[in-house]
Amino acid sequence: MSLLQYNANEIVTLLKGTNIPTVLVEGKEDFNVFRLIEERVTYSVKEINFFPCGGKETLFNVYKRKNEFPSKKVVFLADRDMNLFEDRTKHLKEIIWTKGYCIENDIFAGSKCLLNELLDSKERSEFKTTIKEICRWFAFEVEKYLRNEEFNVQYSIYKICKDHPSKLCSKFLMEIGFRDPGGELINDIILNYKFKLRGKQIFQVLERILISERRYSRFSKENLIEMAIKLNQKNIYINNLIKKISSVLDSIN
Repeated sequence: MSLLQYNANEIVTLLKGTNIPTVLVEGKEDFNVFRLIEERVTYSVKEINFFPCGGKETLFNVYKRKNEFPSKKVVFLADRDMNLFEDRTKHLKEIIWTKGYCIENDIFAGSKCLLNELLDSKERSEFKTTIKEICRWFAFEVEKYLRNEEFNVQYSIYKICKDHPSKLCSKFLMEIGFRDPGGELINDIILNYKFKLRGKQIFQVLERILISERRYSRFSKENLIEMAIKLNQKNIYINNLIKKISSVLDSIN
């Protein structure tokens, strides 16, 4: 079922009229993820509403108007995104941020079972090789961000590595005007890819390996995320987010 899309004015109006504790998240995918942990948010009033804003810009616009609903129990939660590399959101002090680039990073980083249990040795080798290649492209986009140039990290790995599952596509590189980024940045992203490479691409790499026809069983990205959350409730990064959400809700009178 598709979710209705609201603008900032409509969301502010909804918040003014509700007494249900509300956690505002960026978009539909974040909403679907947090619905999986909804029951784990410990709060004195057990009913809670996770609400998608339709994007970071709308969430920020609602945040700027939080003085219009001061007594409402509202939490703002957002992906850290490129602020991992240069923080430009220091003025948004009351927003809860993911530890990694996005919520998928926090899920993956705290879920060792995805690599250790689901992938065999050959698949793990393919995963690591592919991740290193994608980190090269991603570092190129990060450098553009740091230079205040237009960047795009929305590409699917099926475009990034179209011709070979673990090599960057030469046609794609030509289309984006790719140039090898600085080695220090690449090494940093490779070393810390669980947090610094966009999580959606990490899960796409996993998905492509785990839907291979040669496998006995296959897993989609959605399957993997649900398994990671439900089968590993000791994920420290997800649990830290839950604690922060509960703390903020408890602090609002």
